[in-house]
Amino acid sequence: MTGQHEKTDVHVPSINWFLVGLFGLIAVSLALMWVMFAWLARQEEQAPRPTLMEAQRVLPPAPRLQVSNTQDLDALRARGTKALTSYGWVRQETGIVRIPVERAMDLVVERGVAAPEKKK
Repeated sequence: MTGQHEKTDVHVPSINWFLVGLFGLIAVSLALMWVMFAWLARQEEQAPRPTLMEAQRVLPPAPRLQVSNTQDLDALRARGTKALTSYGWVRQETGIVRIPVERAMDLVVERGVAAPEKKK
């Protein structure tokens, strides 16, 4: 019994027809996509260009999303550095001022730190 096989396991012609149909479907899909993209490209070329008024950027209402986080972080650090290294009023009506950190450390070394009051 050489050269014989079980004929009930796999129906080879059915598998072949399935593969032919699958590749045919893929080829038709690719062709339809090519036609669709060509049509869309022609539609875009024929579309009227926006006027200057339409092309202007309209900002949404606040709050807006952060546009440049590195610029915002740099600005925040610059404000912090300025606050830590310069003199200025915190509350002028109560006489509270801001002094540079280096000067504050020098004053602590010169005058010392007062001990906290003990609570009874």
